[in-house]
Amino acid sequence: MSSFLDDVYQHCRQDDECRLWLGTTDSHGLPLYNYSSKSRIHLRRFIYDMYVQSANKRRVIMKCNNRTCLNPDHMNGLMLSQFLSLISRDGSKSTISARINMQKAKQQCAKLNMDIARQIRQDERLAKEVAQEYGVSISTIRHIRRNIMYVDHQNPWSQLL
Repeated sequence: MSSFLDDVYQHCRQDDECRLWLGTTDSHGLPLYNYSSKSRIHLRRFIYDMYVQSANKRRVIMKCNNRTCLNPDHMNGLMLSQFLSLISRDGSKSTISARINMQKAKQQCAKLNMDIARQIRQDERLAKEVAQEYGVSISTIRHIRRNIMYVDHQNPWSQLL
């Protein structure tokens, strides 16, 4: 092992075969290494690149399913197509599937939907009046009318508005 990996492991806790990072993490809980006051690296990708193989165009996932593990033996580099097929089989490993589920949940409890957005685009009243009717802000109505929100992908002319 190199001195860099030894230094990283100084900030880890041994748990069975996993080396669990105790330092800084990003918003997704993935290990970060601060090597200067303004610069940091994602440790999993860096360790995979240095000690396993080139991480170029690869998504590094952990075989042990532990976000903070830094054991190179647990790392697996997948090409995008492999990664997407994996998450289609097991949605729990994906932030992509979580985002899709979150979008669906938001749409179910939203005040507006695509049908209402189409009605808003056809409505010629002032944005203020329409906003009061639907209980949303004036800027929301304006964004719908400018096709920034609730983009109608079924209408081939929607992008020309």
